[in-house]
Amino acid sequence: MNRLPYSTPVSVPSGLRSKMQHTQSLTGSELLDAVVDGDRPVVVLFWTSGQQNDRRTLQSIDALAGRLQQHAIVGRLDVSEHESLAARIGIRDLPALVVFREEEPVHALAGAGKIQAFVDRIQREVFGQSAAATEPTAEGRRGQKRTA
Repeated sequence: MNRLPYSTPVSVPSGLRSKMQHTQSLTGSELLDAVVDGDRPVVVLFWTSGQQNDRRTLQSIDALAGRLQQHAIVGRLDVSEHESLAARIGIRDLPALVVFREEEPVHALAGAGKIQAFVDRIQREVFGQSAAATEPTAEGRRGQKRTA
C-alpha cells in the first residue's frame, strides 16, 4: 500500500467541532498509517460536510467512539478533501463506514440509515440498551393500557 502525501487536516463544520470529542479527524496519510501500522481495528466514517445526514451520523459515530477508545481507533475522513483515497478504497456512496483489521477492510456500510442501525446494534448488544431502545415505539404505546 503506497502512502499518499496528504497533510491538510480534515475540517468539521464549526457547529460540530466542539461536539466531536472522541472521533479523530484523519488526513489521508494518517488513515493509511493507522490501517497499516495499527494494532487495533480502525473504524472510519467517510463523509462530506455538505450533507445534513452526515452530521447526524458524525454525532452517532462520535458517541460510539467514546465507548470504543480502548479497543479501536475511530476516525472520520472528509471525502471532499480526499477524493482519490476514497476512490482507491472503493467508497462510492456517502456516508460510508469501513472497518479495517490487519490492513484490510473487513466490513463496510453505506448510507446514513444503515450506519445508524449498525451503531445502534453495537450500542445495544455490546454496551446494553441505548436510550432510544428503551423508549416505547408508537406500536408499543398502542398496546399499553392507560392508568389514572
